[in-house]
Amino acid sequence: QYFYEYKAALQKIPQAGGLPDPEFQLGVFMQPMELVMGKEVADLRLMQMFPWFGTLKASKDEMSLMAMAKFESFRDAKLQVFFNVRKSWYELQRLKDEIQYSEKNLEILRTIERLTTIRYKTATTGDNPGLVDLYRIRIEIGDLENNIALLKNQMTTSVARFNSFLNRPSLMPVSLPDSLTADSLGISPELVSDSILAQNPLLDMLSYEHQSLDARGRMVTKMGYPKLGLGLDYSVIAKSDKSTSSMNGQDMIMPMFTMTLPVYRGKYDA
Repeated sequence: QYFYEYKAALQKIPQAGGLPDPEFQLGVFMQPMELVMGKEVADLRLMQMFPWFGTLKASKDEMSLMAMAKFESFRDAKLQVFFNVRKSWYELQRLKDEIQYSEKNLEILRTIERLTTIRYKTATTGDNPGLVDLYRIRIEIGDLENNIALLKNQMTTSVARFNSFLNRPSLMPVSLPDSLTADSLGISPELVSDSILAQNPLLDMLSYEHQSLDARGRMVTKMGYPKLGLGLDYSVIAKSDKSTSSMNGQDMIMPMFTMTLPVYRGKYDA
């Protein structure tokens, strides 16, 4: 999803840097207009508008920087997926170890229960402390059995979550080692902090968004300047029987220049 958002943002760059479409106008007189040099039959006009110098570049810069911000957002999402996979896997390992330790403790408690039961049966009549110890052990056994059942339910949920990150069936078995070896970070905490600042995608994304807004500010400022237009006006002139001019029937070509007057400043200031 994030990668396609980045690709979509890339497509906005050529849109932002393109000139506005040229305008072509064609006017045909229902009845030719009499002129000194003939009869004007039609009038053709072609006009191309140009924004103020630097406007298109600022617009392209804005879209390019926004695309880079989208890419950093995609990179953050990708790293987040990697992190979630690893975190889920270590969570599975933790639950497996807790279940194993709890089951070993349960075996020890049951052994103690058997020994306490034998001692209570062989003790003299009225050995209330022995009976209290037996009840206490059985309560601990019940609590531990409930805790093991809860851990196994959490294990099933965590396996489904881990498989979902890999687009696998929720009940597919996950391979876990018998034990894990400790691993050191390998670098000092100070370097970790510097690395986070230098390589954090979200910080890069915010930086690109900030630069993009600066480019937008420059673009909007330049949009408040006049727009310039260059064009050509071509008039089709037919010969007139009444005209004796040397230009009788000669078409007329007129270069044109136009300029907008951005006098309503409120929208630009806003």
